[in-house]
Amino acid sequence: MEIHAVPTKPAKVEHGRVAVPNRTSLLSRSNRLLLAMLFAHADRFGVVNSFGNVELCRLTGLEQISLKQRIKKLIEMGFIRRHVPGVASPIFAEKLKSSYILNLNHRQITLGTDIIGFVVHECLDEWADSVRYMEGVWFDLEHWRSPAAKHTSSVFPTPSSVLRLFRRAPKHVIEQLEFFLNGCVSDLLTQHWEQLGVAKSGFSPDIRDCISAFFRKPMRDVKNATLLDEAEVIDFLCAMTIQFARECKVRFSQIDGLAWSSLKFRLLPSDLRLGYSSLGMLIDGAGGRLLREAGEHVETTEITTEALCPAELRVKAGLLTPSQATAA
Repeated sequence: MEIHAVPTKPAKVEHGRVAVPNRTSLLSRSNRLLLAMLFAHADRFGVVNSFGNVELCRLTGLEQISLKQRIKKLIEMGFIRRHVPGVASPIFAEKLKSSYILNLNHRQITLGTDIIGFVVHECLDEWADSVRYMEGVWFDLEHWRSPAAKHTSSVFPTPSSVLRLFRRAPKHVIEQLEFFLNGCVSDLLTQHWEQLGVAKSGFSPDIRDCISAFFRKPMRDVKNATLLDEAEVIDFLCAMTIQFARECKVRFSQIDGLAWSSLKFRLLPSDLRLGYSSLGMLIDGAGGRLLREAGEHVETTEITTEALCPAELRVKAGLLTPSQATAA
């Protein structure tokens, strides 16, 4: 895979150290090396799981501060769809390394037909913003931590044990959990597409065990170290994940011409602040489809390349990371 670039201005020297060059749409040799290293560790959909900064610096010869700046630049340029920073938290069973979703369809990589297909489902109904998944948990957590909030279980749909577990967790901790659960949803959809329409299914214990193994035991409230109801935490996350997988199946099943039960695909994680009115899926094959749903009206549009999909919709569907201005 060839990554194209053109000559750039030389880097400025700041305090005796060469700074990262300020570019708008160009790739330096160091950025190409970094991107190539990420591509070498990506799966068929561009997902790079658990690739630590220390290892990435060792393989590319970059310094930590330079690595962070270059990753930010690659995100701004659209080469990286999503970056989930690593985190060491007492909540999880082990230290979590950084994960990435690369844009295999970037114009400077393909210069033609997309490498991977995509599907975007946009729901224009008001109820779409009320779909409860990790965005709902983050919303409850933010309000529960507010001094003005009344900390009673009847106020928040998210169980108190979950709120207490993540009481002091920063946003990137919740993003790590969302990225993990998003992978669980993708696995459910890929492996159990037909069974997801059945009220009672045999995959619940498996997904519960997978989610349970993600957390450190025993679970404690970081404020006073009291034990939490582990079953309540795991049951809630498990039920929420299965329900969201079923919601995704209902919405994507409306797109004609795709035999989802025999496809390979990966659901894209959405930004916590944007919600789930728009969903994005990467699929094997070329071309793309955009479905807009408003009440009983459903309209499907074929899109030849991802670059032709409106940027705002690509952001909402997880195909691009929101800009700092949008995220603020």
